[in-house]
Amino acid sequence: MLKERFAASLESVELALAFARSAAPAWVSVEGIDLGLTEIVVNAIVHGSSGAEPDAPDARIELAIEATEDACRFTVEWSRNACPEDSRAGRDVDVLETSGRGLLIAEAFFDRLEWRADGLAVTGEFTRAGASS
Repeated sequence: MLKERFAASLESVELALAFARSAAPAWVSVEGIDLGLTEIVVNAIVHGSSGAEPDAPDARIELAIEATEDACRFTVEWSRNACPEDSRAGRDVDVLETSGRGLLIAEAFFDRLEWRADGLAVTGEFTRAGASS
């Protein structure tokens, strides 16, 4: 497993994506990383770390990448604001709302999205085509 910590600022999004692209197996969709993982990282920064002082220890996110022959898991963790349970569950979104689509986008790109019970981490998993489940 590879792990990297990033400042909880939007300037870190590209750094996190570059780390993910370099660590992911070749079969993982770059589009999935660029779109699905971006949504998770941005949500962790904007919602999960909001209110933290820039130099505070909790003003960071961690990205962990674990790859096997058949799956690649990207876990984003933060320590400040838990994602509300009703946002974690699949839900219908009003098409006229101006927010609330980030997790739906992430769900569309990952084969599986899994929340840690405390709402302070989410894992997106890509499964290799043809892998047995």
